[in-house]
Formats: sequence, structure tokens, C-alpha cells
Amino acid sequence: MHLIEKSIIPLLVATLLVGVFYWQFISIYPSLIERFTEEKLSILYAYLIIYAFLILTLFTSLTNFLNHFILKSKTFVAVTMIVLLSFYTLSSDVFYDLFQYFLKLPLSENGIMGLVLFIVSTLGYSFYSVIILLFNRFIPLIHIFVFTLIHLVYSLLFINNYFHPLTEALKKF
Repeated sequence: MHLIEKSIIPLLVATLLVGVFYWQFISIYPSLIERFTEEKLSILYAYLIIYAFLILTLFTSLTNFLNHFILKSKTFVAVTMIVLLSFYTLSSDVFYDLFQYFLKLPLSENGIMGLVLFIVSTLGYSFYSVIILLFNRFIPLIHIFVFTLIHLVYSLLFINNYFHPLTEALKKF
């Protein structure tokens, strides 16, 4: 009985967080397509792939922050991360098509390898959030900051270096 009582609030917060993730994804993803339809296809795809994986990093970090400071619940982290990773698994065809597009672009080898590292580290961060629970631990705060900062910086540099200066992109918003 105590376990059920202890799990209700984390499950409710996890449900709320997953709902917000899904809502923002179905709202922002189409709006990116709408905003960049007049641009070259490569610019649109660049924003879509960066958004799709950066948002996973941000929600993983938010989950870990909430857990670190408020909930301290393995149930919360496990449920949230498993549902988010399931979303990405079920949507893998869309993300695979985006990635395939970049393989056909004349990006440098470093550009492709950087994108692969970004995607793998994003998914790895989410898996790390779940796997560390098996050791009765939570992700240290410094790891949350490092993953978030690296992914934010990479996202900005990828758009800026390969597609167009961010100042132009900011004018669109």
C-alpha cells in the first residue's frame, strides 16, 4: 500500500510531463514546417532534426531536474523516459528519413559524424537516465548540465555553420 501511495504523485507528474511533451511536439513540429516551407528543403530538415532530438534532451533534463530537486522517484524517471523513448521508437521512420536526407547532402565528414554523435548522445542520455536507476542512483546535477549544454551548443552551431546564420533564423520568429 505504501508503494502505491508513494508512486501516485510521480506517476501523475510523469503523465503531465509526457502530455506536455506530446502537445508541444504536435504543435511545434508542424509550425516549423510551416515557417520554413519557403526556404530550401535542407534548411527545413536541419531545423526538424535538431528540434526533434534537442527537445528530447530538454525533456530528459527537465525530468532529471524535477526528480533531483522535487520528486526523488525512480518511478517518475523510469515511466517518463520509457514513454519518451517509446515515442521515438514508434516515430523512428520519420527520424530515419530526416537522417537519410542528411547523408545525401554534401556535408563534410565532420558534419555527418557530428550529427550522428548528437543523435546517439541524445538517445544515450535518455537511456542513461533509466539505466542508472538500476544502481539505485539518479543522474548527478553536473551531468544534467553538461548534456544539456553540449546539446544546446551543438544545435546552434549545426544550424549556424551548415545552413544559415542564426540571425536570419531569428528574424523568422
